[in-house]
Amino acid sequence: MTYEGQTPPTSIEKAEHIHVNGVEAKRTLISGYDGTDIQDLNVTTDGTLIATTPIGIPKYDEIVLAYTDGNVTTATYKLSTATVATITLTYTSSELTGVTIA
Repeated sequence: MTYEGQTPPTSIEKAEHIHVNGVEAKRTLISGYDGTDIQDLNVTTDGTLIATTPIGIPKYDEIVLAYTDGNVTTATYKLSTATVATITLTYTSSELTGVTIA
């Protein structure tokens, strides 16, 4: 890309842009205010906007932790008492060996 008659972009300006299928676009974060918090919005494969955390857990208002032998084994995320996601942690000899999100 040439910059004749223009000032070349800085490294920060370059980092703000992405190239997708030959199209140059500016990186943006789409967020929405739900009346309490600012929620990040993500686009699903069918183009639907959804509010989720970076690891895919939908909006929640409670986390219930379960323990086995002093280790957290599940984190259950709930919204209005309904379970919206569960993270299961597995251990081998007290060492964390697996994480599953459902």
